[in-house]
Amino acid sequence: MAVEWENRQIKSFTGRVGKQLLVVAGLSVICLAGAYWVGIPVLSALYHTNLSEYKAELLILLLGSGFMACVAYENVVLTIMRCQKVLLGPYCLVSFIAAVVLRPVVSLYGTLGASVCYLIFMVALFLIYTFYLIRKLH
Repeated sequence: MAVEWENRQIKSFTGRVGKQLLVVAGLSVICLAGAYWVGIPVLSALYHTNLSEYKAELLILLLGSGFMACVAYENVVLTIMRCQKVLLGPYCLVSFIAAVVLRPVVSLYGTLGASVCYLIFMVALFLIYTFYLIRKLH
């Protein structure tokens, strides 16, 4: 990928990035499906406690983790593009918002609120980096 970027093979580079993001998304969907069917029973057996009331939280956290995996890949792509200076800002922004928002949300909505916040923060990071990548590629 670095060679493609350095040689300005933008179409090939963009295609490779798109395919890799689709692979990450596909693996995330597979993990979500597995967690939907066997996640809670396996975790309940592992921890010797009934976790069935936390199925929604598990699935939301895994969806957020799928977005986080895409963010991590986009970080690699931006580093290859020598745009690593842009990486810190969005993380600081999301961290600041989390520090302000998370405590009240968790006190009101518990683990479900925390899970939804995590998903929102990961989607936000994904959208910010995706926007920057698209802008940089065009």
